Amino acid sequence: RFGRQSDVEALVLADCDHDENVCDDNDTQNDDYTEERTSEQQGVDELASKDNTTSNGKQRLSSPPTRPFSPLVTNSRRDISGTPLDAWLGVLPQLIARIGATDASPKSALHRLLARLGARHPQALVYPLSLQLKSPREERRVAAAAILTAPRQVAPRLVEQALMVSEELIRVAILWHEKWHEGLEEASRLYFGDGDVDGMMAILRPLHAELDEGPHTLREAAFQTAFGRDLTEASECLDKYEHAAEELKRVPPASRLSTAGRERRRRSSRNYRDSRATDDATSDDDTYKKLQNQADAALNQAWDLYYTVFRRINKQLPQLTTLELRYVSPALVNARDLELAVPGTYRVDG
Repeated sequence: RFGRQSDVEALVLADCDHDENVCDDNDTQNDDYTEERTSEQQGVDELASKDNTTSNGKQRLSSPPTRPFSPLVTNSRRDISGTPLDAWLGVLPQLIARIGATDASPKSALHRLLARLGARHPQALVYPLSLQLKSPREERRVAAAAILTAPRQVAPRLVEQALMVSEELIRVAILWHEKWHEGLEEASRLYFGDGDVDGMMAILRPLHAELDEGPHTLREAAFQTAFGRDLTEASECLDKYEHAAEELKRVPPASRLSTAGRERRRRSSRNYRDSRATDDATSDDDTYKKLQNQADAALNQAWDLYYTVFRRINKQLPQLTTLELRYVSPALVNARDLELAVPGTYRVDG
C-alpha cells in the first residue's frame, strides 16, 4: 500500500535536490565572474564564507544555508544578477521552502529569482511548485501560482503535465478510504475530546465537498457506492446543525442564561411585574431549548452515521495491500510521450 500524501511530497521535493556538481559545466563562467566581481556584489559570500575560490563557493551554494536567508535575499537586487543562475539550482529546495516569506522585499527578490530559474529550467521547478499549489497555507499557494507563470510561458504543455502527474500521485498516495478514516478519527477527537465543533467542521466539510464532486476513478466510484448514502445523510445532518446554530444566535441573550440567571434577570428588571414581558421571556426560553435540542440531535445523528462508516472502512483498510493503477489512476495509465522528466533524472546541460 502506498504511503501518505506527506511521503509523496517529501519524495518529489527530494528529487529536486541536485548533485553538488550540478554546476561544474559553468566553471569558465564562474572564473570570469570571480575576476570581475565588484565590491557591491558581495551577497553571495554569506554562503561561500567570503571564499574567493570558485570551487569552494559552488560547494557552499550546493549545501543548505546555515545562516538566516533573509539578509542574503535582501541584497539580491545586486547579488542575483551577478551570480550564475545555474548555481542556485543546488539550493532549490531551500528556496522553495521560503516562497511564503512574509517580508515583502526578500519575498519579491526570491520570487523573481525562481521565475528566472523556471523560465530557464522549467523541468527543475514544475514538480516542487505543483506540490506547493496543494499547500494548506494560502500565501504559499498564491506564490507558487505566480511563479509558475514563467515556466508556463516557456513550456505550457510541460506545466500541465506536471500538474496532472502531481495530482494523480497524490490521488494514488492517499485513497478516499484513507482520507475518510483519518478525517473521521481527527474530527472525533476534536468534537468528543476537545468540544471543538468548528474544528470538526473544518475537517469534515472539505471531505464532503470532494465527495460531492464525484469520483474520478473506479476505486473512488466503489467508495461512493459503498458509503455515499450514509455520508450524504451525515452531511445533511451537519446542515441541520448549522441551521439550528444560526437560529440560536438570533435568540435574545437573556434566554441563554441558566435558570437561576434568568430568575435574577427577571427580578432586576423593571418589567418584572409586567406579565407580557414575562410571557416573552418564557417564549424565548422555549425557543432556545427547542433549537438547542435540534442542534444536539443533528450532531448525534451525524456521528451515528460516521461511526458506522468508520467501522466499515476500518475493516477494509487492511485488505488494501495491493492497488492496480488502472483502478486508482487511469490518467497515469494512459499517459504517453510526456515531455516531463522522471523526478531525479533532470540534469543541467550547461
